[in-house]
Amino acid sequence: MHTTENQSLRFGSVLAALIRLTIVGGLITAVVLMLQRPELPPAPETTDSASQGTLVTALSSARSNSAPGAITEIPWSLVNGALADTMKNATVGGMQLLPIEIKRCYIQGSNDATAIIIERSLFGLEIVSRVVIAPEKTSSGYTLAVKGGSIGRLPIPGKLVVMVDSAIKQLPLPFAEALAILSTATVIKTSPESLAVGFDLR
Repeated sequence: MHTTENQSLRFGSVLAALIRLTIVGGLITAVVLMLQRPELPPAPETTDSASQGTLVTALSSARSNSAPGAITEIPWSLVNGALADTMKNATVGGMQLLPIEIKRCYIQGSNDATAIIIERSLFGLEIVSRVVIAPEKTSSGYTLAVKGGSIGRLPIPGKLVVMVDSAIKQLPLPFAEALAILSTATVIKTSPESLAVGFDLR
């Protein structure tokens, strides 16, 4: 009787140890993947003189000069120039306690969705966050829907990346005016080269 109980206790201890080992191994694997640089296309070009104001002006001009069926293409180089200018002097809440340096922030466009990519360094380690977004039309106008995400080579739900990544979470704040104009568009399409918008103000 005691032998059976002892065997059950030993089996339970071994099983608990294996579960703990699996959890620790999973966490280590996740950290390793997060610190590995993902395979990304070359970073797109940026318009050096671009700023938030430049982007807002381009969108405002597209809206004011709109006509039924007309589409205005805004190159990603202009958007990325505005991003680079904004992040250059940005103070990101929640990052002051660690020596995190944002190296680059840019948008990689595609035909189906668009990726916001932030490259930064921490103690010499490179960390790359990526959130995939796509324009989504709603009853109140366009919004940007989060479709996926990753940190390093570890795929993570995009909404979770936004929650844990202070820089991405706060990114919409300085672009509120541009996003407000985009929300009134009747057509938004993306391609590898540009953001295409159309407004019908009738």
